[in-house]
Amino acid sequence: MPFTTYLANKLLDLVLGNQSYTVPNTLYFGLCTGCTTAGVVTGEPTIGLYGYARAVVVNNDITTTWSAATANVKANANSIIQWPAITGSPWGTLTTCIVSDAATGGNILMYGTLGSPVVTALGMQPFIPVNDITITET
Repeated sequence: MPFTTYLANKLLDLVLGNQSYTVPNTLYFGLCTGCTTAGVVTGEPTIGLYGYARAVVVNNDITTTWSAATANVKANANSIIQWPAITGSPWGTLTTCIVSDAATGGNILMYGTLGSPVVTALGMQPFIPVNDITITET
C-alpha cells in the first residue's frame, strides 16, 4: 500500500524538521473502486447506506493488528480487517482498499489495489485475511 501525498508529507516533516504528527489511535479501512496519490477516492459505497461503514482498526501496538516492521514491511499479521454485513443492496465490485484517519471524510493515508476484486452480495461480510495487507516503505 503506497502512502498518499498527505501522509508522505507529514512523515517527511516529522523526520526532517521535527514537525509534530499525531498518529491516529484508530484507523478506518474503506473499500472503493480507486484512489489517487493525492488521496482522492472514487467509488466508495455511501457510508451508512446498506450497512457500509469503514472497518475500524485499533492502532495501539504491534500485537493487536500489525506485525513489527521487518525489511521495510508491515502486515496485518495479528488480525483480519472486517467490514459490516451488507444489507439491502450489494455495494458493487470493489477493487481498492483505503486507510483513513476518520470514519467519514478525514485524510486518506494509504491505498492499494486488492489482490482480486470483491464482488459484493447481500448478507456478505467482506474481510481481508491475516497477512493479506502488506505496507512497504521504499
